[in-house]
Amino acid sequence: MADPKIHFYESLSTLLEAGVPILRALPTAARTLHGPWRRMVQSIEQDLRQGRSLADSMAQQKRFFEPLEVELVRTGEQTGQLAEIFAQLAQWRQFLQQLKKTFWSGMILPIVILHAAAIVIPLPLLVRALLMNEGSISDFFYSAAGILAFFYVPAIVIGTLVHLTPSQGLFRKMLDAFVCSIPLLGKAVINLSLSRYARTFAMLYRAGVPIVQAAEQATRNCGNWVVQQRLKGAYLNVKKGETMSAGFAPAVDPEFREIWLVGEESGELDQCAYRLGNLYAERAENTMKAFARGFPVAAYLILLGVLAFLVIRGFLSIFYQYTARF
Repeated sequence: MADPKIHFYESLSTLLEAGVPILRALPTAARTLHGPWRRMVQSIEQDLRQGRSLADSMAQQKRFFEPLEVELVRTGEQTGQLAEIFAQLAQWRQFLQQLKKTFWSGMILPIVILHAAAIVIPLPLLVRALLMNEGSISDFFYSAAGILAFFYVPAIVIGTLVHLTPSQGLFRKMLDAFVCSIPLLGKAVINLSLSRYARTFAMLYRAGVPIVQAAEQATRNCGNWVVQQRLKGAYLNVKKGETMSAGFAPAVDPEFREIWLVGEESGELDQCAYRLGNLYAERAENTMKAFARGFPVAAYLILLGVLAFLVIRGFLSIFYQYTARF
């Protein structure tokens, strides 16, 4: 399903760039929105007519806008670069949507294999129930449900934890650390967090936000606690008047640190940060694709292992029955 905010942000960027006032741009950009989204924009229009800022109004719509989006819009209002902020937010949403598509396209085949295994593995129970009157058909369904439960129960638990866990606190730290430890997927998350950090900083710093504030906001919005701990030294350094790159933890990719240092030395930190955002976004996508390719292989191997076990067990059962007769 398409992200309605992508078109909304793109339209707002185009209209504002052309000089259309925000009160006229909002209803025009919302023409393709429906239901709650349309009502949300109407609510923002009313707030603006009453003198509230766009960022303050968006902050009240927590269901539709993330804190990072609100803060960037607030910066755009303060610096007069709202059109550019909306354009960059649209690009960021497009990247996140593409990353989700990459992940789920890789998950389709393993899910199909899992459901096939849930039918094939307990099939002997169904054959015995129908042809040999041994057991019942319900045994087949219970066995199939048990196999599927190995996937759906952890998936539901993890999804619930991700959805309900606060963005801060002990459980979020534990969850972020666990995700970062998963092969390939953890690397993709780390790269995505570095990209989010660099892009956030680039957008804020380019918009005229003081470097201390930009560094603090970028650290707060990198999206993962583990990565945040690796990057927060840059914010602490710049508060003391020192370079940001010297504050990155040793665990931060050396290439990331070196390119950031080049930006500091050349006076083009916003450009280098933006390039880093693009570079690590691309790496996150490539790593996610590798995870999506590797997951079906793992599913195949597990299925083959289970089938091999069943074949061997069946052969041994027949062998023991045969030898018992003699």
